[in-house]
Amino acid sequence: MKCRGCGWHIRFVGAVVLTALAPTAGARAGDRQGWLNVRECGASGSAFQTTAVTTAGSREITVATGGDFQVGQGVMLSKCHPHICDDRLWGPKTTYGAKSGRRLKGLIDIRGLDNTAGSWTVYVIDVHRALPPRFRWSDDMGRTWKPDAPISYDWQPLRGGLEIRFQKFEWLEGYSASFSLRDQLLSQIEKIDGRRFTVKDPIPQAATGAVLRHRDDTALQAAIDRGLKEKKNVHVPVGHYCLARGLSVRDPAGFRFEGADGENTVLDISEGQGCCVEMHGGAEATVRNFKMLGNMGFAERDQAGHFPTRGSGGIWGQDLKTSFAPSASWSRTSTPTTCRWRRFGPAGRIAWEPLSPSSIPRPSTTSAAGPSTAPATASTTTTWPRTRASSTAASSTSAAALGRAPPGS
Repeated sequence: MKCRGCGWHIRFVGAVVLTALAPTAGARAGDRQGWLNVRECGASGSAFQTTAVTTAGSREITVATGGDFQVGQGVMLSKCHPHICDDRLWGPKTTYGAKSGRRLKGLIDIRGLDNTAGSWTVYVIDVHRALPPRFRWSDDMGRTWKPDAPISYDWQPLRGGLEIRFQKFEWLEGYSASFSLRDQLLSQIEKIDGRRFTVKDPIPQAATGAVLRHRDDTALQAAIDRGLKEKKNVHVPVGHYCLARGLSVRDPAGFRFEGADGENTVLDISEGQGCCVEMHGGAEATVRNFKMLGNMGFAERDQAGHFPTRGSGGIWGQDLKTSFAPSASWSRTSTPTTCRWRRFGPAGRIAWEPLSPSSIPRPSTTSAAGPSTAPATASTTTTWPRTRASSTAASSTSAAALGRAPPGS
């Protein structure tokens, strides 16, 4: 089950209890003896950024100021690596049709660049289910649409040199398509000589005013993997940890991934995609004391939600520019506590664990005072059974909060 407007994402076996918990103090330094500190694996915890000049084909960049960058650290460098990614088909006729998720190779050819676009622009191509074949397109995730144009099966301009070409396909059966144009290079610092940095990967395009940022997902993932292997908990000191990709905890057994506190230990995936922390399999894990930042918040609630299309019937914006806070996929216990997330939709703190479906006959909200329809608080527990109806109810509630119709409406 996904709550598209919120910061959580759950696929579960059995039922799930969502409990809003009062903040708890993080483990004291003395309690962390034997823990693995992510700094040992090269995490910077720094939000420092600077501008840089790049040369096409070179691995050297010249930065405005060296700041706190160090050899071996991961970096994100903007404006120098324009590329198409996350291309996919939607449909037929429904958001998650039989062919949804298929890559666009052999269906729509894409060439050129849109130099007027930002560092991350999502394009949606929507085919009208009527003769003659025609399409419209959007570069703001469904807020506005460019006028219909006939499908010529030849190169057709979108904007700023970006072109597409439709291939023969059953377009009239009801399809939409999407892809992203990004300009970010993910790399690693290999050498520092004053203001001259050498990165691991050749730079595809010359740029002035490129932005160099820290990237800590590789170091954090290395710390998690090492902690799981060595059966150690992982401590994340106060800092701002920028993520290009989400973190994965696989097959944990009593594992803890814990920040210094829930306000000043930040996992920032605003320039990346995925779940800040995704947990798979295993027996038990605890993730706590983090503030998590996503890439779409309340101001983008219409883009993050479900917007209508003529072809596929609609698309969830968070499938196009994905960011979630914690995610769990297993049959036992996961506990994210005292975590705060922003720009995933409404902020919140939740914990979940499976229950027997037979023990929860229907969605209900209870408290010490008895049944209630009030939102969950520190003394309230909301339970959802494992049924299609409950998943639909959750999606409908989320979509209503976003001001858009839920899927299938």
